[in-house]
Amino acid sequence: MDGKYEHTFIHLTNKDEFHKSSDPNDRIPDPRRAERIGWNRAIIENYKCNESCKNCEKILYFEEYYKKNVRAYFLFKDVKFLVIIEKRQNYNLLITGYYIEYDNAMEKYIKKYEKYKMQKTPLT
Repeated sequence: MDGKYEHTFIHLTNKDEFHKSSDPNDRIPDPRRAERIGWNRAIIENYKCNESCKNCEKILYFEEYYKKNVRAYFLFKDVKFLVIIEKRQNYNLLITGYYIEYDNAMEKYIKKYEKYKMQKTPLT
């Protein structure tokens, strides 16, 4: 909890403009993130549409280690939106979801996806 709000809620509705702090109190409200809060669930629930989806570039799924846990990334290229979930022992924890504003950030995530695809074994 961060005050009266869940830490994830703060991440979903506020942004850290300069990515310099881990203190949630340094984040500023972002109305655009709040408007898109429902996208997180829709992307997670529909990422497997890749088998039948013909009109979009699909939701790219990849994983990587973060500290001692595995994080799952859902990158919806068409709308430049990323959702991050952390896999815990008995549950999955929604970390954040946000619109990717900059092309270089999008390219970074696409490279991570391509690297993940080339792996011989899954992380979990």
